[in-house]
Amino acid sequence: MPAWDLAAASYDSVSSPQLTVDSFLSDLAFNSDGTKLYIAGSNNKRIYQYSLSTAWDVSTATYDSVSKNVGAEEANPFGLFFKPDGTRVFVVGDTNRVYQYDLGTSWVVSSAAYNSVNVNVTTQDTNPHGVVIKSDGTKLFVLGNANRRVYQYTLGTAGGWCVGSVCF
Repeated sequence: MPAWDLAAASYDSVSSPQLTVDSFLSDLAFNSDGTKLYIAGSNNKRIYQYSLSTAWDVSTATYDSVSKNVGAEEANPFGLFFKPDGTRVFVVGDTNRVYQYDLGTSWVVSSAAYNSVNVNVTTQDTNPHGVVIKSDGTKLFVLGNANRRVYQYTLGTAGGWCVGSVCF
């Protein structure tokens, strides 16, 4: 079977150590080379950062004692997505908005700062749980749990990263 085909999936008998930083884990993301793992925790309103000593091997994950509290914007972060270069992270949850944070240091979540840019998705769904942005930054996709749909938004031109009417 070729790569990218779930028909060939088999469990590797590998898992991370127990992730005890939060009692409600809601999403995960990796950096581009698989040496960092990020976990959204809704109970403590944080994004947590882990290091993997072997790339893409979650059994080697150790907590970096690094996190970003997003509670001032999002009470229950359910979904997160990183810009491919690690300079921006997007968070979605109960407030029905996608929030944009800039990272002062790529892939270091504690360096994230909310830049006052967000998109309100309430008109489409009142319980968003997932967020993905197309690799060229032109489309935003939000998974809505209330209506069980994926919503698509246009952000800007290829190469530009925009949320709402603000482009960078």
